[in-house]
Amino acid sequence: MARTRSALKHWSLPVLVGLGVALSGLALKSICAPWSWGGSVETYTNLCYSDLGPLYWGRGLADGIVPYFESFDGHFVEYPVLTGMWMWLIAFISHLLVGAASVGTFVGLTWATSVVFIGFTLAMIARNTTGNRHASWWLALSPALLLVLGINWDALAVLCAVTALIYYQRNQLSIAGIAIGIGASAKLFPALLLVPLVAHALTHRKLKDGLKHSARLTMTAAATWLVINLPFILFAREGWIEFYRFSRERGIDFGSLPLGLNYVFGIKMSTEQVNTIGLIAVSVTAILLLVFAKRLSIYQSAFAIVSVFVLVNKVYSPQFWLWMTALLVMTGVSRRAFIYWNIAEAIYFVGIWRFLLFTQDPTASGAVGYQTYGWIVLLHWVSTVTVTVYALSSQKVRNL
Repeated sequence: MARTRSALKHWSLPVLVGLGVALSGLALKSICAPWSWGGSVETYTNLCYSDLGPLYWGRGLADGIVPYFESFDGHFVEYPVLTGMWMWLIAFISHLLVGAASVGTFVGLTWATSVVFIGFTLAMIARNTTGNRHASWWLALSPALLLVLGINWDALAVLCAVTALIYYQRNQLSIAGIAIGIGASAKLFPALLLVPLVAHALTHRKLKDGLKHSARLTMTAAATWLVINLPFILFAREGWIEFYRFSRERGIDFGSLPLGLNYVFGIKMSTEQVNTIGLIAVSVTAILLLVFAKRLSIYQSAFAIVSVFVLVNKVYSPQFWLWMTALLVMTGVSRRAFIYWNIAEAIYFVGIWRFLLFTQDPTASGAVGYQTYGWIVLLHWVSTVTVTVYALSSQKVRNL
């Protein structure tokens, strides 16, 4: 009996359970293989759309192009360089294994690497102290892990974000900075973690030591990012800059607050207005985190800055749910708030696909129209604001 209790408490158990949940979710998505996981009535009806299939064909990976150095049909890969090279490496291996273009092999291998990254993320949380001693279990059993892991290339950035926070807590600033630099080269959001970590360093140490720690962390992150990105800046600048150009010029898109307000109340905002509001909101949040850093843990501050970034963004992609979950489970937020927020996110997950089903076939069973989808977007927004407030008010982790 004692051995059984000890086994149930071992850090590896939530990792194994989480891997099982992730694989179950990917198995559910595999039913869309006949449609290459692309946009169609079938994929939206079965809630199993993935960006992997459409971008395998649409960005020339099936034809062997090298992202950033080559475009396909006038389009460069619109992701930071580590994500693009992850895409290329898996496509290259797929072609070696199969001898020809194979979207199924590409998707399967990409999912396999995502599961590996998530496994390391779960192990990192399970073996370290955060604001929630059950954090690894919450992530392992989360609907986000089940439903959105296979949509895009997010698992590497999530691993880097979690690694940065935990190694900062261990006072291993170089590793934390390297993790941020790698993460920011895969997705943008890990770069935001510099804000709470620098704020924590400046307010929890003497001024001289705080400045020294902040500089070390920032310079390590910047140097890591530069080492990864510099070859592309020098030799594939047009392709490299596509992500930043696309992010700036992208219009108001699915899941964003402006879109919800437009669909429900007819309120219209321009892309420039949303860009400006977003920049101001993130900047104000950064200042507030510096002011209140002594009252918050690094986990609370990290979730806050990423939450604001998501809330004011021009798009809310379903896979952002995974980013938010990995950070939220470490904040010490109450179980009830976590569950209610996940219910709202699950409603949004179903809603976005059923709205896209409506755009394909307005008469399809289960299709959701513009106004209903707008209300679902607003529900997501309000629930995320609410869970952020609850996370920031938690008293469990103030001493971390």
